[in-house]
Amino acid sequence: DWGFPPEIEIEDWESFRQAAEVYHQAGSPVFAYFQTSNCVYGGSYRDKDWYSLNARGKPVTYFTYGGRYMTCFRSPEWRQNLKNLIAGALERGADGVFLDNLFHGTQPLAMFGTWLGEAGCYCERCRKAFLDATGLEMPGSLSAGKPEVQCYLRWRADQVSDLVADMAQYARSIKPGVPIAANDFDPILRNSYLVYGIDLESLARIQDIVM
Repeated sequence: DWGFPPEIEIEDWESFRQAAEVYHQAGSPVFAYFQTSNCVYGGSYRDKDWYSLNARGKPVTYFTYGGRYMTCFRSPEWRQNLKNLIAGALERGADGVFLDNLFHGTQPLAMFGTWLGEAGCYCERCRKAFLDATGLEMPGSLSAGKPEVQCYLRWRADQVSDLVADMAQYARSIKPGVPIAANDFDPILRNSYLVYGIDLESLARIQDIVM
């Protein structure tokens, strides 16, 4: 799954099924890849309510490719979409699950020795969940002087870990023991906890393979 709507991507699913058969005949297990944090804004995906929003209520553009928006990890519909994709891949011969780009919402920028901008998703679902969990309003920026910032960054990282744990549990309910891998992006080269919401220590307890 590379984040295209199903009416386009169905051809890739059939290609995966055929490829899995070839690899299995050669004695090689196969991982299925899933775009976890974003999707193409097109086709049937234009009508979805699963997109991450910035503090001004605007969709968050995926930073690598155009035509894509970040998705909200707390959206039940997005989670179900990922589960449907995982189930389909396992039915087509996948032996393992690989979750790419565990990026939660918008990412701050490092400039002039400090961090600027926002982090995470500011949709109504996330705002309410954070308020209910902490009694605090989401910080609109990463100002170091705001006491709620550290609390929010911890909560944001927990959303990423929770999503991976949910997908792992679901995959194993279909195929017990299926290995779970993920792209824990650049935990050594940058502050992935702050930029993406990736808590490597937490995720390592969930995943079988840490990339």
